[in-house]
Amino acid sequence: MSEEHIPEQEEEEEEEDVQEALEEATEGTLRLKRLMSEDSQDGDTNKRRKDAPRCGPEEAKHVDALLAKWGSQSDVVLRHVLEGLELKELETLVNTGFSPNKFDMLKSPADLTAAHMAQFCTH
Repeated sequence: MSEEHIPEQEEEEEEEDVQEALEEATEGTLRLKRLMSEDSQDGDTNKRRKDAPRCGPEEAKHVDALLAKWGSQSDVVLRHVLEGLELKELETLVNTGFSPNKFDMLKSPADLTAAHMAQFCTH
């Protein structure tokens, strides 16, 4: 009879182990859900930070003017390159009449503008 009780005890222990594992998994899931909800709340502030202007108002005027002059208002990469320039460099671009070749097969207008600025404008 003692042999018959051992499998029953093992089954009970296994059921307890399974129950504990389920409880731990549930706790882990709830913890993860809580962390994710906290991250999503923090994500709103990160989004606001990303939307902040990368350059001042004077630089933004020159960037917008150059993009309009070049017919590239929708080119976000070129905008990124121009917004990374200083006011003096933007004024140089406006005054020199430089215009990137939009039909270059190897390099984008953003690449050409960045290369032009690296070659001709020194700090």
